[in-house]
Amino acid sequence: MKSDSLEQKSLIILSILIVSGLYLLSSCKTSQYVSKSQNSAPARYRMGYDDSTLAKNTLPLLMPYNKIINPAGKVIRYGDPDLENHALNCTFDPKQKYLAVIDRYGLAMINPNSNAIIDRLDYTHQKKLKSYENTFSGLTWYQRNDSSFVLSSVVDSRNSHSYVLMFYWDGKHLKLTHKFRLPAQSPAPVALPNALAVSHEGGRDYLFVVCNGNNTLVKFNLQTGKKVWSKPTGMVPYGLTIAGHKIYVSNWGGARPTKASTPTAGAPWGAIQVDTTTGAASSGTVSVLNLENGNQITEIPVGLHPNDIISNKTGTRVYVANGNSGTVSVINTNTDQVAHTIPVKLFQKGQSFYGDTPNALALSDDGQTLYVANGMDDAI
Repeated sequence: MKSDSLEQKSLIILSILIVSGLYLLSSCKTSQYVSKSQNSAPARYRMGYDDSTLAKNTLPLLMPYNKIINPAGKVIRYGDPDLENHALNCTFDPKQKYLAVIDRYGLAMINPNSNAIIDRLDYTHQKKLKSYENTFSGLTWYQRNDSSFVLSSVVDSRNSHSYVLMFYWDGKHLKLTHKFRLPAQSPAPVALPNALAVSHEGGRDYLFVVCNGNNTLVKFNLQTGKKVWSKPTGMVPYGLTIAGHKIYVSNWGGARPTKASTPTAGAPWGAIQVDTTTGAASSGTVSVLNLENGNQITEIPVGLHPNDIISNKTGTRVYVANGNSGTVSVINTNTDQVAHTIPVKLFQKGQSFYGDTPNALALSDDGQTLYVANGMDDAI
């Protein structure tokens, strides 16, 4: 029964990533757009969905790319429908009593048993946070003795300054307690922090954050708030996971180009190796770094556009979702090589032009079942 419950919670996490995000994406200003179209748009610019009777508050929903979706399970709605808001990521606290969910403009706390929203910190209504926006998926919990904290990666939309925010959670309300600043490194105008992880080493707690713009991994001391080190990764790093004494970082843009690398293109800052046919990154990699000093151990080739990355409880396997390849790479952490490649495309033959975009992963409690969210399939 316990295993079943944990598997259900894993599904909740992946479902919110797809269902809540796509629902909010589809609901943005639908009625306003249709109204303007009916009043002023020339007939030649009109399309069928302009007159659709699919309302934003009922199911099924019409997606912006002309696809109809009727989500499984229960949809939890919140926030301002007039803002282009998206649910970006979610994660349970260590005791699995609360589910933290970041959207573009805030942080919500949900009771997973009742599906009730306990608290939502709306940045747009906070004087000190008014111009902050959460990044792609930077979110994690931190437990210090009996105190619980939630950490989230943000960018200040006024000046492109980047931070990791730490909020104290008392079970009812969120309170900002600290900001970890991340300056931009040229040529990037913004550090763009994303995935986060916390480790306990030698009696001290540390925070790790990948900077998508800076192409770096940064380590902070959580007690002092000071930066310990900043180390280079591959290009356009996105996710990270800790396995034993090593950190594994997924790199959207693959390995760093060399003088012999050709062709290259912006990504959007700096340059990555690209495919001349598609213009997309021609490789994807996982950087492996030492947990303590940040020195790079190796770099592992995986599929294209690697994004979410997780490890099993024993630290013997690391799983990487390859968004542009429709696969999951399984890394053996003893050899730091890809042991298996799992295809997750719904149409394995004859439909190669369909993109499935695996973009989120979760393991069952016993480590025997891997859940994969295919973003463009609206499926798990």
